[in-house]
Amino acid sequence: MRRFTRKYCLRGIYSLTNTRTGRIYIGSSCDINKRISQHMNTLKNGTHDMVDMQADYNAGHCFNIDILYVENADRYSSYDMGAIRAMENEHIRELPKSRRYNRLNEYILTSGNERRAYKRMDGTTI
Repeated sequence: MRRFTRKYCLRGIYSLTNTRTGRIYIGSSCDINKRISQHMNTLKNGTHDMVDMQADYNAGHCFNIDILYVENADRYSSYDMGAIRAMENEHIRELPKSRRYNRLNEYILTSGNERRAYKRMDGTTI
């Protein structure tokens, strides 16, 4: 049997919207499908970093998934997440604090071995 691997991934910006309250989580990723799966798994396991979002999920709230911006790219191509993260911040800024789960992120690009890590201005790694 032949095994297929994904050659392309979708990188960009996505949102998870609480269907009951209208609160929104906005995120970005170099692999949106994988990242949304991680969100759903952590919510199901009760371990999501966004405490309010986890509490809503535990209370039975559902979330709609929307793609706000996408680039279809070769999985191995180089990319600059800085521009995508800046657009993510713009989407977050457009929402009143009462309608979002996110805290506004300010990213500093740091280098390490062959990986890129993004840090918030407070120094915590993303």
